[in-house]
Amino acid sequence: MKTRVMSGVVLAVFIVAALFIGREFMAAAFCIVSCIGFTEITRAAVKKDGDQKLNILDFTGIVGIVIYYALMFFYDSSEGLTACMIGIVILMLLIYVFTFPKFTARDIFTTYFAFLYAGVCFSFFYRTRAFSGIFDTKYFVTGFYAAIVIVISAWVSDTFAFFVGVCIGKHKIFPVLSPKKSLEGCVGGAVGSGLVGSLYGLLLNRFGVCGTKYILYFGIICMLGSIVGQIGDLAASGIKRNYGIKDYGKLIPGHGGIMDRFDSMILISPLVYYICYYLLK
Repeated sequence: MKTRVMSGVVLAVFIVAALFIGREFMAAAFCIVSCIGFTEITRAAVKKDGDQKLNILDFTGIVGIVIYYALMFFYDSSEGLTACMIGIVILMLLIYVFTFPKFTARDIFTTYFAFLYAGVCFSFFYRTRAFSGIFDTKYFVTGFYAAIVIVISAWVSDTFAFFVGVCIGKHKIFPVLSPKKSLEGCVGGAVGSGLVGSLYGLLLNRFGVCGTKYILYFGIICMLGSIVGQIGDLAASGIKRNYGIKDYGKLIPGHGGIMDRFDSMILISPLVYYICYYLLK
């Protein structure tokens, strides 16, 4: 537990530093995180075969993630990002055709899924931080405040879900997929995240960043984020069970790999980005 707490503190410091510094540091840091998450998923898929070396499909996915982040940072063009995603599909299929039967259709599907999941979806954390809108001030843009919502939705939800589940959790909602998760814990995570989100909105209101209506808005967004984040967490657990592994990696002591710690945040990031895009533009 001590190791887990210390690792959690280090991760929290890393996230806060990335949010404050923004721009180059955050883009580079989360590009690396996405690449590591990508390799953790692809390695999990082939673990039972004992082959842990990176292959040409893996390199294609990693290069695709780097290009995707570069396009976001330098151009931020939706057409360019879409072209990148389509280009990676075409390139992977070319590799599949010209190396057949070295790779199977499952390899292609798994690798491209990992590219979308760990690369594209998680990149929305950076896109959210870089977002500009109605909350822009002399020191911070709207994206800074919106990115905090992602953190609240993910980590506050986890904390409330854990303690509520331990204290009053009785009804197992996913006994096969996640035996320790209870209905009470899931509800507690969503409600707790919503309450903290509202308190966050209240704090911003007190400092003159936003109007009173955003107190309710942030509470609702954090509650929705918690629900989506719990789905992401359960889906990541399902993938691990499918491939018979306990953790995606050992990079983070007490937590496992990147995917073990950021699984919920991966799905929350695009949700918060698009809500804020239409709400705070």
